[in-house]
Amino acid sequence: MGGIAERSAPWYSYLAWLWREEKPLLLLGIVGMVAALVTRTRFPVFASAWSVSLLVAYSILPYKTPWILLNVLLPMCIVSGYLAQTLWERTGQPGSSWGRRLPAVALITAALAASIYRSVWLNFYHYDDQRSAFPYVQTDRRFLDLVARVEQIGNHAGTGVATPIMVESAEYWPLPWYLRDYTNVGYFGRVIAANAPVVIGSKKQETELRALLPSNYEVAGTYPSRPGVDLVLFFSGDQKH
Repeated sequence: MGGIAERSAPWYSYLAWLWREEKPLLLLGIVGMVAALVTRTRFPVFASAWSVSLLVAYSILPYKTPWILLNVLLPMCIVSGYLAQTLWERTGQPGSSWGRRLPAVALITAALAASIYRSVWLNFYHYDDQRSAFPYVQTDRRFLDLVARVEQIGNHAGTGVATPIMVESAEYWPLPWYLRDYTNVGYFGRVIAANAPVVIGSKKQETELRALLPSNYEVAGTYPSRPGVDLVLFFSGDQKH
């Protein structure tokens, strides 16, 4: 997972991530904070201080991870909601026409549409897309091809979940989760002589593994696990289709 030094980032990182990922909420939140201070409405002022103080504190700390922003986003949502309520109430005074509410309706609708679009984009289609800040060291969906290949090899050999598997990469997560039903899996964290029909190592270990494995072992493929971590799947030629 990496140490503190590996997750250090410039002080402005959270602001940059907010601008990239939550632009409508950030802009509405800033305007809402100003409105709360002008009207001196207690709870929105408290929520504003809550959001800003957390953002400042987190920005000072060198250790930064995107999911920490959820603590900042909650009070920012409250302040943005206050702004929407204020606009709605002030453009809908008794005797005023619905036309006066159009700017407020347009602003609220645009903000909601942008947030919904971004939520669907991230959660259902691009949850492992490194263009977004939130999928931080997220497992690449192509990693599931490795799991499927292991299952295919086991089924072909007739050993199923009892297939012996040796995992020699030090960075193997989330294999323990996906291989949780397999009863004969060893995690060694280093290159050792292997005698299992399925051997999994890191791309960096490939040359060393090739030298140690018997000549009848073949490479089934290379599979990305997360940014900077690729796993190589070897299998005994006896398991070939």
